[in-house]
Amino acid sequence: MKLSKLKTNSDSERNGVWVNYNHEVSFLLARMHNPNYNKKVEMLSTPYKHQIRTNSVSDEVWLELSRKAFAETILLDWKGIEDDDGPIKSTLENKMAILEDEELHDLVEWLHNQASNSEIYREQEKDIEHAKKS
Repeated sequence: MKLSKLKTNSDSERNGVWVNYNHEVSFLLARMHNPNYNKKVEMLSTPYKHQIRTNSVSDEVWLELSRKAFAETILLDWKGIEDDDGPIKSTLENKMAILEDEELHDLVEWLHNQASNSEIYREQEKDIEHAKKS
């Protein structure tokens, strides 16, 4: 196998790819642990540097930091998410509400799994190459 087939598209990893959840809903997801995410985690964890060094940061704090970093740098947008009043805008507040809702844990796990799946960022590379040839 050519090494080039294993490469991912770094632009897609940072700026996201649209991933279908079902026929009604899709999400624009950047790749987990991309440079934007890593910088955000570092920035958000700055107030906790001493606790991090002493390994005394609570699980709740880590969870909140990772959710916020995910909401700001991984879960970039969505289509098809609604409530009784109509479409729900992809705002930080709404993203956090979804990520914190225990009844949506299956969706949140799916989002994390998709954002960690390197294949979707390779597929995007193939789509870009195909579009260039067309």
